Amino acid sequence: MQARHPITSNLSKEKRIRIVGQGLCGSLLALSLHDKGVPFVVQDVDMQGSATAVAPGIVNPLAGRNYRPPEFIDELLDQVHMAMALVKRKLDISIWNPTPILRMFSEPTQIDRFERSRKRFSITEFVEEEYPANTFDHLNDVYGSFLTVGGGWANLPLLMEITRHWLRGEGLLEEVEWNPKDPPASADEIVVFCEGWRVAQNPHWSFIPHNPAKGEMLIVRFEQDMPRDRIFNQSCWAQPIEDGLWRVGATYSWDGFDSSPSLDGATQLQENLQLMTQIQFHVENQVAGVRPIVDDFKPVVGQHPEIANWYILNALGSKGVLQAPTAVKDLIDNLLEGSRIPADWSVDRFK
Repeated sequence: MQARHPITSNLSKEKRIRIVGQGLCGSLLALSLHDKGVPFVVQDVDMQGSATAVAPGIVNPLAGRNYRPPEFIDELLDQVHMAMALVKRKLDISIWNPTPILRMFSEPTQIDRFERSRKRFSITEFVEEEYPANTFDHLNDVYGSFLTVGGGWANLPLLMEITRHWLRGEGLLEEVEWNPKDPPASADEIVVFCEGWRVAQNPHWSFIPHNPAKGEMLIVRFEQDMPRDRIFNQSCWAQPIEDGLWRVGATYSWDGFDSSPSLDGATQLQENLQLMTQIQFHVENQVAGVRPIVDDFKPVVGQHPEIANWYILNALGSKGVLQAPTAVKDLIDNLLEGSRIPADWSVDRFK
């Protein structure tokens, strides 16, 4: 997100891009390259543990314990909106749902952090309304709450499904698993790894301190009506989805990298939801995925230090939808125009 300085472009007209992985990053990269007329192919197979397949896709401008907007939040949001418009134009589907988020304080110290953030950062544009304690009968808002605007959620499972169908129809999908033991691609092909957490098992990228985290979510149905015009966030979040259902999440676990739901995860989520609302609910399903994360919790974008034709676009974690469109743009600008990738996201920081 720093100033970009021109360098030599790495993509000639003769080269094709091979995208390894068709999650959020792989899908957006494929759509963007197609829109620019850049030849590419996607190599991917359905594998358990994919985060995008179950991800809530929530964009919260004031996420985190300190209620602080990320750096360059306006640029990030602009890129989100452009990416959602691209999906609509290329695939003829709408996956973006602008939705306010009701953030409830669970203790007085959170109110103090919110007030400090209000004084230090420009958050007024993201706070539409504040509510005193016990405003909502159906919620445990004993310390008050505020409504965050400017965010929403993207239907990532739908994005993956429709993009996959489109890639098959265009003859741009190779459903073959990538084998790290295979030799590097030929000189006329650039490979971009968008493997999600599985890149941590690729020895060629082992110099990056990967730290993937498993996340579990519940799909529930409330016994009484809950307002479906917002996402609720306190000890957990509850997100309205299709068919009158709600997605509730999410846990963090640094072991058990698979898509198998656990009893501990289900118990924790149900207890957290009971802390947030008195309304009874039924659990309809439980899902899990593994978030691609590195130690500093920032995306990793850029060129392999030893294999010139290999690149990575990965590690977007729980802020995937907010960060992915900008990360995709940064990589494409680097390949096509020679722009430098911002230092705090560049793979160079791990050399």
